[in-house]
Amino acid sequence: MLSGLAVSLFYEIIQFTTALGSFDVDDLILNVTGAALGFLPVKAVLSIRQRQSK
Repeated sequence: MLSGLAVSLFYEIIQFTTALGSFDVDDLILNVTGAALGFLPVKAVLSIRQRQSK
């Protein structure tokens, strides 16, 4: 999740400094939420696979 925040923040800072887009805190919140929601199924699948291999 931290990497999702870092990448999103990087893009927002680039947009802000180059004026190629608009800096929006909502984008950060939604991107971090999306990263978290994507991480949870991956974590669940890896946990199930680990149990099955024992």
